[in-house]
Amino acid sequence: MDINTRQLAEFVGVTAVVLSLIFVALELRQSNKIAIASSENEIRTAQRERSTAILESPEVWDLEVKIKNGEDLTPEETVAMTHFVRSNFLIWGTTMQQYNNDVLSEYTLNVQINNMKAFFRDYPGAWQYLGQMRDDFQLIRGINVMWDVLNDELDLRGI
Repeated sequence: MDINTRQLAEFVGVTAVVLSLIFVALELRQSNKIAIASSENEIRTAQRERSTAILESPEVWDLEVKIKNGEDLTPEETVAMTHFVRSNFLIWGTTMQQYNNDVLSEYTLNVQINNMKAFFRDYPGAWQYLGQMRDDFQLIRGINVMWDVLNDELDLRGI
């Protein structure tokens, strides 16, 4: 093999390695985009299913009115409210977990934080139920921004 043929073979080999690395990088980028889209779809599906369940349950409508008005709940309604808050809380927890694992966009995180704030604005009586779950879910400051927002709001309300 003369020098030109050897140099050409080395150039082709190096070029092949570089091109394969570029291909792998593009594949990883595409996989990451697919994971983010899947995570965001999962959160929206959970919210849509929760909303659909509420719309299909007239008894929940009465509960929502009582919660919005800050009225006292019966023991049965208290159980329902606890699960209502918990279902929202689990969606927010999933949001944070996916964001922390880099499979959720910052935009979607911020939308969920705004949804969380709107939930407690619309259902002011729900704060006491979240306060009961604070220890169950280790709602500790500094773990993530959503928990910090929730803790700030709980502290403001003395819960």
